[in-house]
Amino acid sequence: MVAPILDWPEGVPSCIMPTSPSGGLRDSRYSFETDSVMPPIERPTASWAPEVYSVTLTPLSIDQFILFQAWYRGPLRYGVYPFKWLHPITKEVSPWKIVKADPPYQVTKVGNIPNGSGRRRVSLAFSVMSHPGNFDPDFLAQEASDLILQEQGDRIIVKDGYKFDAS
Repeated sequence: MVAPILDWPEGVPSCIMPTSPSGGLRDSRYSFETDSVMPPIERPTASWAPEVYSVTLTPLSIDQFILFQAWYRGPLRYGVYPFKWLHPITKEVSPWKIVKADPPYQVTKVGNIPNGSGRRRVSLAFSVMSHPGNFDPDFLAQEASDLILQEQGDRIIVKDGYKFDAS
């Protein structure tokens, strides 16, 4: 059975903080020493190497964080399945997985959150790993429902409810 590639959870912004992506291509070489004075011999361990990035999402409201947790625990099956997401640097849509870690994502409260408030005061950070494959370039995860500020190619959510036109 092939694992399904899920959509990002509806209602949770997928935009990352502009300066948060950190990472790159994972080294997939196997090296071994020879019996002579020759340099080590290197071979690829696979025909494909994933990219791994640490990212921080733009701040979430408590309701958005609850939706994320329900998606992670439910449809994503605690991070087992890949999901469609924008590449942290190139913004191309491709399949990604949240990297196995303990905990799998870091949550930080970034201010006082009054009960019933829609304020975005929950910071969510995790690492993602790419998977082979790609999708329709017109795919925009959650951006159709948020106002986006374009700043040197980075996207920042400014206000909920504004239709974003990618054309």
